[in-house]
Amino acid sequence: MAIATQHLALAHGPLARAQRYHSALIATDFTRTAEAFHRWLLHLGRQAAGHVCLVHLEAQSGDDDSNAILLEGLRCRMRLSPEQCEVLSTCPLDDLPLEATRLVILGRSQCMQSDPSNGQALIDRARSLGCDVIVIDDIVPG
Repeated sequence: MAIATQHLALAHGPLARAQRYHSALIATDFTRTAEAFHRWLLHLGRQAAGHVCLVHLEAQSGDDDSNAILLEGLRCRMRLSPEQCEVLSTCPLDDLPLEATRLVILGRSQCMQSDPSNGQALIDRARSLGCDVIVIDDIVPG
């Protein structure tokens, strides 16, 4: 992952604006990405918004119990308080809370999953609600 390159590119995109977003939603598959990447995403979201919502979206449907354990571990490792950052379990893309969100940071894996139209549908829905959308490379080679 070229985090530094992505960070430089993001510095000249929607995050470079003087305005601060009320809420940012970050959607990626947290099982296929590294903790350093998760921390970078959280830092990026916190720079841009007062409230961050992390959403775990898997390319394939997973076990709800495993997802709950994963998200609780993520919450503990990142020391996330509910006031600062909400963590949602896997949910259908149509159920994401975009109405109160103005920035959506979407992992590219969500655009390339078995039904790529799901990722594009999320992007289109977010844009129709007036959200800025950033698609980042969250796919680990290998």
